Amino acid sequence: MYHTLAILLVFGFLYTTFAGKIEKLPISSASIFLLTGALLGPLGVSLLEIENAHTPLRVLADLTLAMLLFSDAAGINLKTLKSTSHIPTRMLLLGLPMTILLGLYLATLFFTGFTFWECALVAIALAATDAALGKAVVTPPSFLSDSKLRST
Repeated sequence: MYHTLAILLVFGFLYTTFAGKIEKLPISSASIFLLTGALLGPLGVSLLEIENAHTPLRVLADLTLAMLLFSDAAGINLKTLKSTSHIPTRMLLLGLPMTILLGLYLATLFFTGFTFWECALVAIALAATDAALGKAVVTPPSFLSDSKLRST
């Protein structure tokens, strides 16, 4: 367990060190964490051995997720959000239910041994509820800095 914790701490250190550059990438921070976990986990190079019984590791994962989601929410430009509130509203009222329905359909195709309710749980769990996906809507583009705006 200690080598797993050490790997996660090194990843956290590297991520925070390069967070400024990573933020400019067209991929969300949650996706980076997911891809890293997949690469380092049992489906990848098997460096991470996470078992359900390790409570301290679970607490660390929960705290990391909470900090990640909080930092994404804290970076939202409220002025832009107020002027474009119809877009996140549509994302939540139309996009999320349609994503869940599409996920349900695909889950019934791929997981033939699952019941309807198990497929529904898979669809709900995989539906994108991360605020980082809507971040581009409520945050001004990074390439439009104040100096570039003044020169136009």
